[in-house]
Amino acid sequence: MSTAFEEFRAVHDRYLSIMEHAYQTGETDAVASLLGPGYHGYYGMPDQDRAEYFDAAEALAGIRQTAAHMPGVRAGCVGRLIRMPSATSAVVFYEKPMEFGERTVSAFVLEVWRQVDGRWVLVRETVEHL
Repeated sequence: MSTAFEEFRAVHDRYLSIMEHAYQTGETDAVASLLGPGYHGYYGMPDQDRAEYFDAAEALAGIRQTAAHMPGVRAGCVGRLIRMPSATSAVVFYEKPMEFGERTVSAFVLEVWRQVDGRWVLVRETVEHL
């Protein structure tokens, strides 16, 4: 595997750990540091025609809300696929199960990452609830 791929995979592994911590504590500063300028995303539900747009502030507020309303939540990453169209861009796809108590909800996640000023940042994502 290429050095760029290994480097990015380590960044994404760290991102997943940061997200897990944020969901458990509501602390989002480390997450915010990994969001690129203009970060945005879409959140879809299978029974809705249109996905909901969200920006960085709304994404971070959603993480804090999850931490407050679902104490002990655990976020996973299943079946992760990473593809790198270039040494400075990556696309990641995985299933994200969220476990809290006896309940589990899942979503498919598609993330687009880029190197900006020499560091990897998340520039957009699509989350489709299952």
